Amino acid sequence: MASPLISHRGSSEAFVLFCFSNTTPMLIRIVPNRNEAKGMSSLQPPPIPPDIDYQAYYCEENIWRLCQQPQLQVHKSEVVFISNPRRTCALWYQRAAPYPTEPVVWDYHVILLTQTPDNIWQVWDLDTLLGCPLQAEDYFSMTFWGTPRIPAQYAPRFRAVPAELFLQHFSSDRSHMRDEQGHYMQPPPPWNAPQRGTESTNLMRFVDVIHEYIGEVMSLADTLTRYTGDANLLKRPAPPPPPQFDV
Repeated sequence: MASPLISHRGSSEAFVLFCFSNTTPMLIRIVPNRNEAKGMSSLQPPPIPPDIDYQAYYCEENIWRLCQQPQLQVHKSEVVFISNPRRTCALWYQRAAPYPTEPVVWDYHVILLTQTPDNIWQVWDLDTLLGCPLQAEDYFSMTFWGTPRIPAQYAPRFRAVPAELFLQHFSSDRSHMRDEQGHYMQPPPPWNAPQRGTESTNLMRFVDVIHEYIGEVMSLADTLTRYTGDANLLKRPAPPPPPQFDV
C-alpha cells in the first residue's frame, strides 16, 4: 500500500486517503477513522460459486464470462460500468478492503444486473463481501452508503449496457494490465481474452463516462431510480454493517 496522499477530517468522520487501483497501488482508498473500523482479520470473503469463473482485478472479464451463463441469459440483464471522469470511485464492502467498513476507490468497476420475473433487479458483483446475487436496493445502499459523506470527486457514474450488446462488442487485449516492459501487473485469467468486432480493445471506451458509446451513462441518482425505484435511497440513515462484519 502506498503512502497516504490526503487527509480529510469532517465534523464526525475522518478519512485518510491511500493509493489503490485495479492494477497496482496507484489510485486512492479512503479509510474511515481506524478507531471506529471493524477488523476483518478473522473473516473470510464469501466463496465464489464453483460454476462461476473469477480472476481478481479482471472484473470486466469476470462479468463477460458470467453473462454467458445459460441460467442468466433467460433474464433481462445489463452490464454496468462504474467510473467517473477522475477514475476514482469509492465502493464499500469490497474484497480488496482490509476492513469491511472501509471503502476501496477503484479506477473502474464492472457488475451485472439481472431482472427477476417480478421485476426486481439483482446485482452480481464478484468482488463484493456482501455475497451475490443481492437485491439491488440492498447492494446500492451498502456499497455506496458513504458516497454522500465524501468529496464529490469520488462519486460514481454508471454506463449501463444490455448484456447481449456487451457480449457482441466487448474486446480486451489486457494491455491495461501490463507495465512498460509488457509484464502483467496482476496474473491474467486462464481463459482467452475476449475479442469481438474490429477493435483489439475497447474496454476504456466502455469505462469512459463522458463520451458517447454503447449503452447509457447515468448519474448515481438516475441509477438508483432505474434499479431500485428510489433516487433518494442514500439519503436514508446509513445501514449498519451486516451481522457477519460485526466483529
